[in-house]
Amino acid sequence: AAAAAAATAAAAAAAPPPPPVLSGALAAAAAACAGLESDVHSALAPSSLRAPLAWRTKKVESIKQFNPMYEEEGFQKGRDYDPNRERAEKKKLQRQLKQEARGAVRELRKDNRFLADQRQGEASEAKEERGEKQRETLAFLEKMEGDMKSGGQGGMIVKTQRRVNGTGEGRGKKGSG
Repeated sequence: AAAAAAATAAAAAAAPPPPPVLSGALAAAAAACAGLESDVHSALAPSSLRAPLAWRTKKVESIKQFNPMYEEEGFQKGRDYDPNRERAEKKKLQRQLKQEARGAVRELRKDNRFLADQRQGEASEAKEERGEKQRETLAFLEKMEGDMKSGGQGGMIVKTQRRVNGTGEGRGKKGSG
C-alpha cells in the first residue's frame, strides 16, 4: 500500500497543476477551443471513411481501333476501295496530276538534253572551223617567213628552182655556144 501511495504521489507531482479558473470572454474562448478539439478528434478517429490524399491521375484513354473493310472477291491492285466516292475521286485526280507532272518533268529533261547536245555540236563545229582557218593562216605566214628568209625566191635556192622548173638556162654554162 505504501508503494501505491508513493506512485500516485509521483504521478501527481508529474501532472501539470490544474488551470486557474477563467472568467468572462476568456472562459468563452476556452469553451470554443475545447469544442473544436473534440470535433478534430472525432474527424480523425480511425473509424472515419475518408480516403487518403493522392495525386490526381488522368484516366487512361484506349487507342481508337479502325477495323479494315475487306471485299472478299475481286481485289484489284491500284483500285481505290474508299466508300466515300468524292474522296476516292479526289485521290484519283491527285494521282493523275502527279503522274502528269512527272511526265512533263521527264519530257523537259529530254528536251534540255537534246538542246544541250545540239549546242555542243554547233560549238564543236565552230571550233573546228576556227582551227582550220588558223592552220591555213599559220601555213601562209610560215611560207611568207620562208620566202623572206630565202631572199624572196619563193623559199628555194635558185639552182634548185631552175632544176624544178625545167629551165636549163644558167649563168655561163660551158656547153652552150
